Amino acid sequence: MTKNGVSLAQAQVENPTENETDLAESTIEFLGSLHPFFSRALIYVLLLFIAISIAWAWYGQVDIVATAPFRLVPLGKVQNIQAPRSGEIQEIAIHSGDLIAEGQILFRLRSQETLKEFRELEQAEIAFKKAEFDLQQTLPQKRILAKETISALEHRVRVMQTAMQTYREALGNHTQKQNTTSHPPDIEIEIHTAEVEHLKQQYEQNQKLYEKRLISLAARDEAKVRYLSALAELPARMAEINRYEVSLKDLKRQILEERLELERTRANFQNAYDIAEIRLKQAKQTVNRSVDADIDLILAPEPGIITQVLVNTPGQVVNKGQTLVTIAPASTPIVAEALILNKDVGLLSSGQKVKLKFEAFPFQDYGIQHGYLRQISPDAMGDEGSGTVFRGIIDLDNKTIFVHGEEKAFMFGMKGTAEIITDRQSILMLALNPLRQLREIAALSPEAQE
Repeated sequence: MTKNGVSLAQAQVENPTENETDLAESTIEFLGSLHPFFSRALIYVLLLFIAISIAWAWYGQVDIVATAPFRLVPLGKVQNIQAPRSGEIQEIAIHSGDLIAEGQILFRLRSQETLKEFRELEQAEIAFKKAEFDLQQTLPQKRILAKETISALEHRVRVMQTAMQTYREALGNHTQKQNTTSHPPDIEIEIHTAEVEHLKQQYEQNQKLYEKRLISLAARDEAKVRYLSALAELPARMAEINRYEVSLKDLKRQILEERLELERTRANFQNAYDIAEIRLKQAKQTVNRSVDADIDLILAPEPGIITQVLVNTPGQVVNKGQTLVTIAPASTPIVAEALILNKDVGLLSSGQKVKLKFEAFPFQDYGIQHGYLRQISPDAMGDEGSGTVFRGIIDLDNKTIFVHGEEKAFMFGMKGTAEIITDRQSILMLALNPLRQLREIAALSPEAQE
C-alpha cells in the first residue's frame, strides 16, 4: 500500500464524512431517548452477541477440501474381452454390474465370414424367388402369348392353302368353256386360269377349219393371237402360286420357331429354378453349420463381474482386437477413482478423509457418503478437460445406499464429486485470511521493503 493511500485513509478516519456524523448523532439521540435501563440492556445484548460470535468464530472449524471428479471402479486388474474377429454385433447378453459365470455368453458376433455366408443366403433366396416366379407366372403368360401367335399363323396358313387350292383347281379345269362375258366374282379366278387351255383348243379347231377352207385366214389368226396372249399370261399365274407356296413355308417356319422358342424358354426357366433351388439349399446348410458350431459366440473366460460394457448397440460393426467389455474378479472391492488436479496434489496424503457426492444420488436427498484416500499415483497423466491430473484411489466406508427405504449397491461406473479434506481451520482465521493475504502482499511490495 502506498504512502498516499495510507495518508488518505488516516485523513478519512480523522475527518469523518457528513453521513457518518449524522449516523452517529442519530444513534446517540436514539439511545438517549430510551429509558436508562433499556439502554444498558440493549448495549449488554449487543456486547453478548459480539462475544458469542467471536467465540463461535474462534472455536468453530470448517473443512478445507480439494475437489476432484471420481468414478467407481474395481480395485485391481481387470480383464479386457476383445473381439476375436471383425464383424457385426448381433446380441448383447450382459450389462454393467452383472455377475457372470465361466462360459456364459457375453456377445453374439456375426463375423465377416458369416456375413458373407448370410449375404450368399440372401442372394440365393432372391434368385430362387425370381426363378420360381418365372416358372409359375412368367412361363404361363409366355405360353398364352405363344399360343395366340401360333393360332394367328395357323389361320393365315389355312387361308393361304385355300387360295392355292383354288388356283390349282382353276388351272386343272381343262373342260370349262367360256360361254359368257359376264362372270360372278367367285369364279373369275377359275375362268382366267382355264382360259389358256380353252383358247388353245379353239385355235386348233380354227386351224382345222382353215385347212378345210371353211374359215378365212383372218379368223384363224385371230384365234392364234388370243391363244398366244393367254399363254404369255400363264407364267404370271404360276408365279402367283409359287409366291403363295413360299409364304406358306415361311409361315410354317415361324410356327415351328415359336414352338421351339416356347420350349427353350420353358427349359431355361426350369433349369434356372433347379439351379436356384440347389444354391439355396447349399447356402442354408452352410449358414446352419456356422450357427450350430457357435463360432461367433463370445464367452466369459472366467467368473467375475462386468465393470464396463464398451459396445452397447446391436448391429454395431467391430474390428478384430477391439475391446468389447471389461471383467473384474467377483471378489474385487469397489473403489472410487478420482482425478486430482496438479495444484491440489501437494496437499494430499494417504489416509485423509473424503466426502463423496454421487450424481445418481443427490446429497441433499440421500446424504453424503464417506471414505478415505488410499493412495495417489506417483506419475501424472493427461486429461482433455483438466490437463495434468493424478489418479487417486478412495476406499468407501459403505458399499450400499438406502433409496426410499431400499438398500441398493453401488455400481461400477457411477460418477460424482469427491471432496478430500486437507485441513481444518477456525471460521475466524478463515475470515481473516483475505486480510492476512493482503498484508503478505503489502510486505512483499517494493515500498514495504524499502
